[in-house]
Amino acid sequence: MHLRESLLSGLLVLATFAVPLAVFAQGGMPQRNQGGIDLLAPLGNQNNIPVQPGFGTFLSYFNDAATWLIYVAMGLCVLWVLLGGFMIMLSGADSGQRAKGIGHMRWAITGIVILLFAGFILRTLNSMFFQ
Repeated sequence: MHLRESLLSGLLVLATFAVPLAVFAQGGMPQRNQGGIDLLAPLGNQNNIPVQPGFGTFLSYFNDAATWLIYVAMGLCVLWVLLGGFMIMLSGADSGQRAKGIGHMRWAITGIVILLFAGFILRTLNSMFFQ
């Protein structure tokens, strides 16, 4: 039993160190050139991100990924509404499950509304604090 556990743990350690070798075996590490940082997978129509001082590089990457993140969040909200609907349909006479389903749907719809009005809210707050 002890031999089996030590073999499994050794295999796990070996696999942990072998995975990065397999990942970077084909294309190598992402290169940092003068035009920016090359992306492993294109983000929209961009293949690299310009290097900027401070948090500028991260903010540039996040701004480019924002549209994709919004689509993913909208999809998750729709799935959450469907989950709430299934919970309501399957609740039967259990009012606790029905309340849980309604809560799931309420929070999902709240999330969709916040996502839809996020730009408006941020522009309003920005103009209030930074005039």
